[in-house]
Amino acid sequence: MKTLFAVVATTVMMLGARSGLADDSFYCGDSIISTGDEKFSVEQHCGKPDQIEEDKWIYERGPEQMTVIVHFDQDTVSMIEEVPKD
Repeated sequence: MKTLFAVVATTVMMLGARSGLADDSFYCGDSIISTGDEKFSVEQHCGKPDQIEEDKWIYERGPEQMTVIVHFDQDTVSMIEEVPKD
């Protein structure tokens, strides 16, 4: 029973580590994009955004994932928002 609990606890922690990133970072493929990253790096790892609005890049990540809005201040990521689909 202890072994089963350990396996379940480890699995939950691993899933939480991947999906529970703070709003100051998100996954783009195998890369983590975080506040402080340069605009060039975001485009290199995530590709061109689906939309650009002033200092915001918007990535529509598919029907099952949240939309990601990356805010820039002087070509540096200043904030990341993950918003649910309508």
